[in-house]
Order: sequence, then C-alpha cells, then structure tokens
Amino acid sequence: MKIISKERNHSNIEYILKKDLLIPCFVYKIPIEVSKNRTLNFIEETILKLIQIDESLKQDIQRLSKMIGFYSEKKEEDKTKIVKLIVSKLKDLRIEENTKENKNEVIVYQFYQEAYTNELLPIITQEINDFTFEEKSYKNEDYNECTIVEFKQSIGSKYTKAILANEYNKKFDKLTKADIIKTIFEHNQQKYKESHTIDYNKDFKIDTVGDPELIYLHVKLYMPNIQSFVITNGFTNDFSPLLRKIFENQHLELLNIFKNETRVDTQKNQNWDIDIPFENSIDRYQDVKVLIQRIEKQSLILQDTNSGKNKIKTAKDIFTQSLYDVIEKAFKYLSQDLTDTRDLKSKKLLKNLAQDCGFEVDNKRDLPIFKVHNNDNLQKYFAKALFYKKDELYDLAIKYPKILFTLKILFNLRNSLKHSGQREETLLKIQIEKLFEYKEIIYNSISIILKVKQKNIKQKDMINDDSDSHFTNAYLDLEKEFGVDIFSQFSQEIKDNLLSINFTLNSIDFKQNQVVIVNEVLTKLYSSIELLLRKKISGLPEKSSLGYIYNIIVDETHLSKNDLELIYRVKELRGHGSLNLEEALEIKEENLKELTNSCFLFIKKLYEEV
Repeated sequence: MKIISKERNHSNIEYILKKDLLIPCFVYKIPIEVSKNRTLNFIEETILKLIQIDESLKQDIQRLSKMIGFYSEKKEEDKTKIVKLIVSKLKDLRIEENTKENKNEVIVYQFYQEAYTNELLPIITQEINDFTFEEKSYKNEDYNECTIVEFKQSIGSKYTKAILANEYNKKFDKLTKADIIKTIFEHNQQKYKESHTIDYNKDFKIDTVGDPELIYLHVKLYMPNIQSFVITNGFTNDFSPLLRKIFENQHLELLNIFKNETRVDTQKNQNWDIDIPFENSIDRYQDVKVLIQRIEKQSLILQDTNSGKNKIKTAKDIFTQSLYDVIEKAFKYLSQDLTDTRDLKSKKLLKNLAQDCGFEVDNKRDLPIFKVHNNDNLQKYFAKALFYKKDELYDLAIKYPKILFTLKILFNLRNSLKHSGQREETLLKIQIEKLFEYKEIIYNSISIILKVKQKNIKQKDMINDDSDSHFTNAYLDLEKEFGVDIFSQFSQEIKDNLLSINFTLNSIDFKQNQVVIVNEVLTKLYSSIELLLRKKISGLPEKSSLGYIYNIIVDETHLSKNDLELIYRVKELRGHGSLNLEEALEIKEENLKELTNSCFLFIKKLYEEV
C-alpha cells in the first residue's frame, strides 16, 4: 500500500471532531509539453535584452556591468559578480538564444483519479517521492463501512490512524485528452499555494507512462459543528469541495458514525457556559467578549488533567493567538475615534512618547510595537493612543511598566504559530504556566483600557455555546454568500476581512455600537476590494490605496459604470481613516447592509475574473 501524506495540521480551525482519512486514487503519469519557465526580474530582463542586441556582451561582463551601472572601481561597491551570475543563469536556461526549439520542454505530471466516482481531482503535481510504505491495516471492530490503517509518516514518528472507506472502485477509467485539459484548467484556476500554473502546448499527445497506480491520499476531515464538515485536499492547506461532495453522496453512513461520536463526546464532557471574568459592561465590546470566552474555554482544557496531548496542543495554539488578538481589539476601541497621522511611523517619536507615559523600552533595539505601517493593527492602534496621549496609557504604565516586552513575546509567538512553518516547535516551547501569567496581564490591561471591572467566575451547565462560531467557522458561515469553491480560494487576509464583516453586522447590536460597526465594516470592505484590485491590475505599486487605484481605472472600459460607482462610494465613505462620531451616525443599518451585499457581489465577480 502506497500512501501520500504531505499536508500539515490546520492550526486556525476550531473543531469538535477531526479524522484522518485515506482516499484511494489512481495516479496517471502523463508527459506534457509546456512553455519553459522564463520568470525574470527587471535586471535580468534588461541584461537579456542587451545580450540579444549585442551577443559579444556575454563574453565581456565588465562592459555589460558598466552599461547597467553595476561596475565600480571601488571593490566594496562593485556589483559585477551579480551580473556574471545573471548571465550564467541565462545560459543555463538557454533563453538568451531566443530560438524556437528552446521555448518548450516536456515535464511528466501526475494526475489523480479518485476511486469513488473516478473523477479527476483538480490538482496536478510532479513526481512525489515521499511515499510512505510502512503500514498495517485492520478492520474496524464496530463498523463494516471502513478499515483502520496505521502508518508512519517518517522514520521515528508515531503511527497515524486513518480511516479507509471500504466501498470504492477497483478499476480505473481511461483518460481522454478532454479530461486532461479540463483538469489542467481547473488546477490553474485553483491557484494553490506551493503550486504553479501549467502553461501547456495545446497540441500535446496523451502518452501515459505505464499503467495508473493505485495509491492512498492522506487527507483530514474536520467537523466544526454537528451539521458541517470540510475535507482537506491532501496536498496544500486548502479544502476540497469535490471530496466533501463525494462523502456527502456516497458515505453518509460513515458521516453518521462520526456525528454519533461527537454526540457521545458532548454528553461525556458536558459543555460549559463560560462565565467570563468581566462585568456585564463588557457586552459593549462583543468581539472582545468572544475572544475572552475562547481563552476561557482553552484555559479549562489546559487545566484538565485528562486532556490529551493533541487537545493541549490545539488549546495552547488558540489560547496564545487569542491573547494577542484580544489586546489588539482593546486598543482598537481605545483609538477608534483618533485620526491617522504620518508621525505615527516615527519610531523615535513613539519611543519617546512611551517613555513619557512611563513604559520601559529597549534602548538598543526597536520593539515590534513601534513598527507602524499602513495596516490597521495593534501597532497602529497603540501608536495613535500614544500620539494623542490617552489617559488610559498612563494608568497602564503604572500597573505594567514592562508590558511592551510582554506584547513583544506574544507578537513573536503569534507570528510563529500563524505565519511560519515552526508551529510544532513553537508549541513545544510554550509553557502553560507562562500563558496564565500573560493572561492575567492582558485581562488586567483590558480592564484599564476599556474601563470594565473584573469579577469572580463560576462554571454553569449549558447545551451548546456557539457565540464564537463566526470566528472559528468562517469558511462555513460565508459559503452561502460566495459558494464553497470560491470562498476556499480567498487569501487568508480577505477571509479574515469577510469574517469580521459577517460577525460585526450579524452578531453585535447596531444601535448600541453604531460607530464601531460602521468603521469596522467600511474598513474591511475597503481593504478587500483594494487587495483584489491590486491582484487584478498589473504594474501597480506594491501598497497602492483604493483611491490611487480608482484614479487609474476610472476611465477603463472593462469595469461597468455600476462597479466604478460602487468603488467610488466605498472610497468616499471610508475616507482616509475611521469616521468620527457624527459621520458614523449618519449611516443607517439598512444602508450599510445594502452596501455590504453589493460589495460581496462585486468581490465575487472580481475574484472570478482574477
């Protein structure tokens, strides 16, 4: 039995059940003629053009270096070595010859035909050598629908238990050229991470290398709640709508078995309603409250001596990231009516202001809190509060003069967990005792910043608490708006934006929080459209604002008049930052929802075009 096991755990999913599955697939090896990869940067393109004009430059590197301004008589300033490396690269690629026969090459690609309906998966790879061979299989003692397969993903690792549905086709369906072209198109459209577009020659012949081989693809099934589930695609950190649909149609019995497990676990563990350690005035800050509830839930898991290792890992991950997120939200409320200014980017000024407040700083290195960019985040919120000398900061500095160093620790941990490939290593280093120390500091800071008193808490019985479902099940909440295929392909930043809009409009009382809701929704709509337009329009500066982009596209014909009017409306409403009290109160709830619906339709259309 050959098993492909590539993907990593999804640390950002909160779930009530996770199962490892094996998907039987027939693997076809098909040689395809594709265009050679000619992705060159500006300097490489310039050198290529000069060589094409004067071939003697290939042998005269110094003259070439002088022509592009890289040569200097001073050794420390001379960059001729870079030019030499680029010329060598061009020779290796054989593109400086610009001959027709060198424009294409043949690459053997692997196509995957799942063995339930014999449909091709919309993902194509080159040869994968990290197959796992060590496995042992045995029947599920309780059910006939599946077999349990244990395998090692690497030497020295623990066994992974995966479920293989017993009913699948033992014969493959022969592929046609139309099947292959359709799959290449779908693969290119998906734009998976760690993958690349296949620019194929449409005249290629289908010539499989040997017969297709039956392998088993390791994927994961997550159930965020009893009614919903998602399945990963086995290769990247993306989900597979196709596999989900197959399981819904062909393996209902197996899904019901999984659901029954969650019901048993629910009865066994008896869910608790988390009475958070803050007085009722915290209800004015619903997104802060939800994050605190999340932290409290993870606290119970970390304090429970019966919690397993994987459960503790997940709890540490969610706990750590939520600590950073909740203090970021608190500072957002503190600074929401304050205006942006260029001075916020002056590290020296911010450091001096922080010291004036009473905070201790690092005189040798700049702390992360002082690195302010255009993004709305903790750094910007804190900088605005400093610049306008909010009284709460003086009280916070008296209580915790070294808190900026605590925020630095949380910032580094959160980044390691969220953005790097060091999740497992980071989780091992995180000490539970330290997390509770940070929690006390953050909770006390929230009390000072938001002027909300703390209280003693009690645990009480409940049936279910899904107050944070909008945060933990984003891809499910918005499937109806965008469709599962499109939403699963959004970048994480756009997903976060849409999630925030969804939660803010549907879960927070508008009358009591109108200023906060209006500013949050407008900011996230502005950001989402800006990100997609940057992707759609080539040649823009890296951080072009929506206003800058609008001025470029206003006269273009490929956008409709309604689309341009919508972009203009969002741009004008959002302005240059958060709306003040009077401006926000002028925007009615029904108008904001109508604008959001229009923007969602535009975002969907824009993403399909991109």
